[in-house]
Amino acid sequence: MINSSPHHPPFNEEQITRLITQRATRTSCDEDILDVYQDLLQTIWSHILPTLGQVAMIVIGEQAKTLTQKEHLVMRHLQVTSEGVSLDKLRGHVGEVEPEAIHEAFKDFFANLVKILTTLTGNVLVQKVVAEIEEEMSSVDVGEQYDD
Repeated sequence: MINSSPHHPPFNEEQITRLITQRATRTSCDEDILDVYQDLLQTIWSHILPTLGQVAMIVIGEQAKTLTQKEHLVMRHLQVTSEGVSLDKLRGHVGEVEPEAIHEAFKDFFANLVKILTTLTGNVLVQKVVAEIEEEMSSVDVGEQYDD
């Protein structure tokens, strides 16, 4: 396994889940929670695709989906394509479950995705993606300061 640098300690599932939860809870009332998850998925996809390639990303996405839908049936509506993970079909089914169940399903999906990526690549790619998500979150915080 690849060792992480002292500047970037290894991330575990709880840290990833906390980061995702923080981003989701910062969602404004007029921002659809699925848009937040779509943005996070796009960030992950765009940063990992150049390293792993399209076929590997599709396989990883499908595996994370398969693991997640065992506990969260609504996630069967996720679509993993060459373009990334699409939530279009899922949008038509979110009313079938409680909002908290959607949040839990996505937390589990991201945790499964991180497990797979960590198993395949060590912590290197996960650190890269987490750093990007943290950067996006801090830019959202700065933007919120100027909205008042």
